[in-house]
Amino acid sequence: MSICQRIFKRMGQDNARLRALAASINVAPSTVTSWKSRGSDPPAKYIVAIAAFLGVSPIWLLTGENETVSGQKSDNHDIINSTTPYQAVPDKDEAHRELTELFDSLDRPGKTLMLAAGYREQLRLAEAHKETAPRICTLNKLPPATSCTE
Repeated sequence: MSICQRIFKRMGQDNARLRALAASINVAPSTVTSWKSRGSDPPAKYIVAIAAFLGVSPIWLLTGENETVSGQKSDNHDIINSTTPYQAVPDKDEAHRELTELFDSLDRPGKTLMLAAGYREQLRLAEAHKETAPRICTLNKLPPATSCTE
């Protein structure tokens, strides 16, 4: 199942929900309708926000693995809504500390954009290094997107 298929299967046939998704990711409803009618996947920059809207993890949205159980928050909700201040971890390097401090200083939209950039980079690495890329490589096992209908 493609990303597009997972999105629209999760949303059902509710046009009001389609408009709400469009509003939540700041695109025109026609953009979301276009993804549905063409069977095309949304750009990577929207994956985290769409996953948050649907209440699933970005990994599930991308791969279909580890679907969030109904009633549980997805992984990205926990990250985006985190209010725990950074605490030093001995095995983390300076770059990790700086990245964490930067993330903590961002507002919710900024955190969403930062996470989306990270997922885009993982996808790029997965394509460049299929044997050694992180778990996101399972994307390569997905069938090509043909349409959002079953």
